[in-house]
Amino acid sequence: MKKQIILTALACMMTVTTAFAEKDVLLETNPANAIVGTDDYLVETVRPETAEQIMAFAQQWAHAREAIATAKEHQMSGTLTETDKLWLDSDVKKILKREYSYASLFDDRIIGRVHFYERSHNWNGENEGIQTYNYVTYKGADNQGSEYYTNSYGFNVLRTMADAMRTSMYAAEASDLQGDAFAEDVKNRLTSILEQTQSTVQNDELRYYVNNTVWYATKQVVKERRMMEPR
Repeated sequence: MKKQIILTALACMMTVTTAFAEKDVLLETNPANAIVGTDDYLVETVRPETAEQIMAFAQQWAHAREAIATAKEHQMSGTLTETDKLWLDSDVKKILKREYSYASLFDDRIIGRVHFYERSHNWNGENEGIQTYNYVTYKGADNQGSEYYTNSYGFNVLRTMADAMRTSMYAAEASDLQGDAFAEDVKNRLTSILEQTQSTVQNDELRYYVNNTVWYATKQVVKERRMMEPR
């Protein structure tokens, strides 16, 4: 029994030592080192739960746009209902406080998720300090000027994707599309950027983070906007 306990303890020590010795490839300077080994990844390009949540986000946003447009028509014709008034009130709040809009909420939530991974993994992100795991230069974020930062590989991938999606959602918001056409446009915008991002990622861990970042942002917006809108 005593011998078994000693062997178990040694095995645990070896496991811990191996874990500490293993490099985090998402911190390494060359993304070519962050390869799984084959093209047969465990994590899909777009995971089912991510696709489902993107569609829920797009459909709810489309429904809100259509409801507000209808309420404005009723207002013009003098047939305004109580529900119409609630939708118009939600639209006024969106205009007065832009952070309430679908695009601006998405902007905030997806950037927040990127910074969550940056902090939890101790990645170098938007940091001028030189670290051994720096990868490439990344242009300063909004309102930070034209200076360039040297970041971790994992941060660069997520932040580049997030920036592309933020810009695309504001473009969708400014479009004249309504109903199913709008929902399809939003879905295609997010999915195409996600797929483009994954085409360069050869690491299953990061492929999961890419999916989770989009899943989290869209889910949070759906939940928060639902609390602001008429039922």
